[in-house]
Amino acid sequence: MAKKYRYILFDLDRTLWDFTSNSRRALKKTIDEMAPELDSGAFINEYEKANDHYWNLYENGTISKERLRILRFHTPLNLFGNYSEETASAMSERYLKLMTEENGLVEGCTQLLQYLKGIGCKMSVVTNGFREVQYLKLKNSGIDGYFDSVIISDEAGCMKPNPAIFRYAVESLGGTKPESIMIGDNFATDIEGAQIYGIDQAYYNPGKTPCEGGPTYEIHSLEELKEIIV
Repeated sequence: MAKKYRYILFDLDRTLWDFTSNSRRALKKTIDEMAPELDSGAFINEYEKANDHYWNLYENGTISKERLRILRFHTPLNLFGNYSEETASAMSERYLKLMTEENGLVEGCTQLLQYLKGIGCKMSVVTNGFREVQYLKLKNSGIDGYFDSVIISDEAGCMKPNPAIFRYAVESLGGTKPESIMIGDNFATDIEGAQIYGIDQAYYNPGKTPCEGGPTYEIHSLEELKEIIV
């Protein structure tokens, strides 16, 4: 049977690369090294709330990348004491370095990529992350070799859900819309962006979070993609 999809676009964080586990390990190492007086568990809980908040502002164009990096540390730090922005900035840089050294992947990631490569699919990563971090995540987790292109918002000049970034990815693979599909865990950026651009989508939703908007497919494990991309 001919494959339905030949050009596969993947989000990176929380879809292939286990962002939550990797980030928490890197955060704990950062706290242990640079602010051992803090309760790392309590700090991580507050950091994750701040990170979600400031990432939303960044993706909406409200704050810069540099402010995001500082504020997501400075805000939770000041719940526990009087910390300067310079301290927050230093901790942010250390965290980003440590995070790239973590290599945990979402269950089934490598097996899926091997399968798709084996049946001749062309694949691209499409991510809103920072270029100096995302390339190292791919390399250090051992999955960079599976991808024919990597489209990072920093370099593309636009972020998901802007349809232009999906067009860049499809064009980078020499693909066509009918044969392309986007896989991601973020409904607003990955799925709605792909819908606007006009390609099919697979919403990776392991937590089975209720959603509206009608993705082409909804999957709860990466293994399920093997039944779709044929």
